[in-house]
Amino acid sequence: MTPAPIYNIIGAGALGTMVAAKMAQAGIDIRLIVRDGSMKHAIAKQHRGGIVRIVVDDDEGIDVEVATSPKRNALSSDPSRYVLCTKAYDAKTGVSVCEPGARVITLCNGSLALRSALNGLNLELVRATTTHGCWEKSPFEIVHAGFGRIWISSDDAGGLEMAQHFKRAGLGAIPLSASEMDNRLWSKLAANCVLNPITALLACNNGNALPRAEPLARRVCTEIANLRFTSFTFDNTHVQTYANRLYEDVAECARENANNFSSMFQDLRHGRRTEIDFLNGWVASASAQANPPLSAPANLKLAMAIRNKSKFPAHPSYLLNDLLSDSLLADNDR
Repeated sequence: MTPAPIYNIIGAGALGTMVAAKMAQAGIDIRLIVRDGSMKHAIAKQHRGGIVRIVVDDDEGIDVEVATSPKRNALSSDPSRYVLCTKAYDAKTGVSVCEPGARVITLCNGSLALRSALNGLNLELVRATTTHGCWEKSPFEIVHAGFGRIWISSDDAGGLEMAQHFKRAGLGAIPLSASEMDNRLWSKLAANCVLNPITALLACNNGNALPRAEPLARRVCTEIANLRFTSFTFDNTHVQTYANRLYEDVAECARENANNFSSMFQDLRHGRRTEIDFLNGWVASASAQANPPLSAPANLKLAMAIRNKSKFPAHPSYLLNDLLSDSLLADNDR
């Protein structure tokens, strides 16, 4: 009889903690991996055998094993399974706990920016992305504010099996082909590049972002569309049609997570590092390095505004006011 798979959830932020709880409630064998010496590691050490109760949306909670090292099944020859839920800038450090050949599903923001760094490692990467929205009320107490979905590449090794386990956990898993997955990753990038910085700078939830900044959001989507198709010979009409589709995907994500506050909003609020360099910052730098080089002023200025806000939290966001003005939103030639 084949042993049941074990899932190690890397990253005990809001998303990783919520995923761990949902999978544990579904009877899936999991362990939540935290950083050695972190506050959550200290909390886990105070509990019996590192077993911590996770509460999602004020439910009765579920006991989950929390540790700094992964759990492996010595009786199974299958690759160990990991779910990467860290911040983008911690992703490479996060997967350092994985043994060579481990199967890793990536739910981080900034997947496109991380692709080259993670592809160079000896891991079986399973491409995925999610629109679930959640935030942390206190350590191991999560509000699941936006019930989204998880899209998983069924063409990647183990992807279909992982999709079945996420579906069993009530996380709305949808298997996609390789080309469909690529489309979904660009859509997720657009959602992150629009909703994260705009909600952080306007200090609003996702549902209030687009009504207050639709022209800016559309400009961000157009720049992302230009970047994606820079090596293709499509005309501007094709690119703009795709940009409009990206915007509709962003709007759908905003509706699904209308009451949620983006991770970047929460990071700025708590004085934490943001993922801006893997989102708008990456779009701006990748556009500048494209052949031919592309202009991405909306993404560049949003990245600058977030970096400025991180350094000087009390300062007003003058760059955002500039971005919201019509003068900076005129379409540029590719």
